[in-house]
Amino acid sequence: MLFKNTLIKIKKSFGRYISLFIIVMVGIGFFLGLKSSSPDIINSVDKYYKAHNLMDFKVVSTMGLRDNDVKSIKSLKGIKNVAPSYSLDVLDKSKAIKVQGLETSINTVKLINGRMPKSDKECIADIKK
Repeated sequence: MLFKNTLIKIKKSFGRYISLFIIVMVGIGFFLGLKSSSPDIINSVDKYYKAHNLMDFKVVSTMGLRDNDVKSIKSLKGIKNVAPSYSLDVLDKSKAIKVQGLETSINTVKLINGRMPKSDKECIADIKK
């Protein structure tokens, strides 16, 4: 009886039934796409992080860190590498520029065009405007 009643309801509002069916199928397809692609995304990001040796976290201080601070961080359990560096935000007319020191052990740079700086008076610039 329930099956027969369900078929009658579907026949009376077939357009509504099909539209709901399509909406559910699109939702399931979207969910399955995200679920199946997330391991690939995680693997590609992990490869990139390892290839460029990106830092896990950054300790920032407005007054800077001293040598004792760096030694204290190095002495913590589980710390493999500590690389003191510097960065500075500069305003040039209406553009904000981030100046950052190059490190050879972490956050390595992939140079696409040009050459690496040879002296302290040279720099690398990003192509983004």
